Amino acid sequence: MKKILLLLSLLPLLATAQNVATTTPAPSAPKEKLLEGFAQVGYVHELWIVSNNLSYGYSSLSYTGNGFYVGGGLRSRMNNKRPFGFGLSLDYLQYNMDKTLNTNERVPVDYSFLRATPMIFYRFNSKSKFTFTARGDVGCMVATTNNAHNYLQLGLKGCVGYGAYEANIGFNFSQADDAPATDLNSKWREQMFTLGVTCYPGRIPGFLPHRSPKPVVTK
Repeated sequence: MKKILLLLSLLPLLATAQNVATTTPAPSAPKEKLLEGFAQVGYVHELWIVSNNLSYGYSSLSYTGNGFYVGGGLRSRMNNKRPFGFGLSLDYLQYNMDKTLNTNERVPVDYSFLRATPMIFYRFNSKSKFTFTARGDVGCMVATTNNAHNYLQLGLKGCVGYGAYEANIGFNFSQADDAPATDLNSKWREQMFTLGVTCYPGRIPGFLPHRSPKPVVTK
């Protein structure tokens, strides 16, 4: 009987010791997040080819312009074991065509768009500190002015990365019966060349605050 009473009196102490032991478990490695954010900016060289069927033949004129884009988005993390990825970017794009477009076609020369771009990536296997990535995308161009049409733009891009930064060169193209200019009723083809820089802030040491895991208390 005395042994039973002694064991019963020790039960609260044993329970307290168990709670202390489970309060501070061994720290586990943090899980890698699937997505990472990025910011991007770049230069744009625009080419329009405007053509018409005439009674005596065929006419085709080309016009060039320059502009820029700036924005950001999210992209899945990739490595040599996980080469495929996906992403979505949102940016503002603007280009100004040469004045001959207004002289010959009587349409504005300034165009701006909000562009939403779903993307797919393939990262090439590399053992160096540089990364090499190919990208395919579809840009949904939404006009921000009353003198322009919305349109879709297909694109290919090659990217070279180092640390938190990435340089890229791209080629985008589109074709339609109507040009982005609402007053230009001709067959239209676009070719866009881009040079850009992308930054991944989460890869910069100290940019994001480090949060240590909180202890789990088991009652």
